[in-house]
Amino acid sequence: MDHHLPLAKKGRRRNRLWIISLSGMALILAGLFVVTDMPEATVNLVRAYNDSELYEKAWAKAAVDEEVIEILGELEPVDKLAILEGEVIYHDDNTVDATIRISGNRGRGRLDITARKITGNWVYSRIGVRIKSGRHKGKTIEVDPEVFKK
Repeated sequence: MDHHLPLAKKGRRRNRLWIISLSGMALILAGLFVVTDMPEATVNLVRAYNDSELYEKAWAKAAVDEEVIEILGELEPVDKLAILEGEVIYHDDNTVDATIRISGNRGRGRLDITARKITGNWVYSRIGVRIKSGRHKGKTIEVDPEVFKK
């Protein structure tokens, strides 16, 4: 039985090293989370994830733009993962700047949105589509935010 004792001590020592290493990494990550803008960015993404009207209306306006259709084709509906992959910044004056991934049957792009929430409705000041693939890569198409009001 005495020959098992050194192995048990080695096992405890190995476990202790794992616990210390993982605790140290957790403390470093927690410190980075507090020092950087990660908490604010996380809150912004959750707000955008829950406020589907923000990006759905902008997507609908981009989906009927002739130049967007010509370059990207028919746009696929925005999925929730696209919002989480994007970037969203809420400002104190009820405005938001957001970027989400979009795809069509001819290419990929990013939908850039600047909007303000007024009496519960999003009013868009800018909707842009940045082309990310194909021969038009790098091109930005400005979509008329008033397209449905005409």
